[in-house]
Amino acid sequence: MQGKHNAAYDRILDAAVESLETDGLGGATTRAIARKAGVNIASINYYFRSKENLLGKAAETLINRAFDWDALEESDDMDTRDRLVYGLNMLLEGALTYNETPEAFIGSLMQSGLNSLVLRRVQSFMRRVVNELSEDGDADRDAVEMSVSQVFSAVLLPGMLLPGIYDDFEGVDLIDPRRRLQYIRYAVDRLL
Repeated sequence: MQGKHNAAYDRILDAAVESLETDGLGGATTRAIARKAGVNIASINYYFRSKENLLGKAAETLINRAFDWDALEESDDMDTRDRLVYGLNMLLEGALTYNETPEAFIGSLMQSGLNSLVLRRVQSFMRRVVNELSEDGDADRDAVEMSVSQVFSAVLLPGMLLPGIYDDFEGVDLIDPRRRLQYIRYAVDRLL
C-alpha cells in the first residue's frame, strides 16, 4: 500500500531499518518492528503486504544510506577505469564499514528478487563500464563483459560475502583506504 504513504508507513520502515541494523535479518521480527514503530502488526501487512516486502524495502534503504549512488552516476569527469575504481571502492567500503550492509544486500536480493533497486543500480553501473570499454572498435564485447564481471567478483565478493577472508594477509587490508584502493586498482589493471 505504498500509495498510502504516511507517518505510520515511515515509522514502520524506520523501525525495520533499525531492526536490521541492530538485530540483523534473522532477528528483525514483525513483533519487534511493530513495537519500535508504535503500531500493531496488522499495520505492517496493511502498508507493506508482508514482512518480506517490508524487509526488502528496509534493506534497500540501508544500502542506499551506505552508498553514494548520486556521486557514482555523476562521475562523468573520470575516465572509465578511474570511474570503475571509484565505484568499486565505494561499494566495497560501504560493505566493509557498514556492519549490516552485506546481510542487508543479500537480504534485499532474497526478499525482493533480482529486480531490487540495489541490483539494478549495480548492473546499470556495470553496463555503463562495459559500454564505455566496448566503444573501441577493437574490443570484443563478450570479453569486456567477462573481464568486468571478473573485476566485480574479485573486488566485491570478499566484502559482501566473506568480509574477514584476508585477515591473515598483511598486504591485503581492505579496511585501510590506501590498501583497498591498491587492491582494486590491481584487479582493474590485471583483469581489464
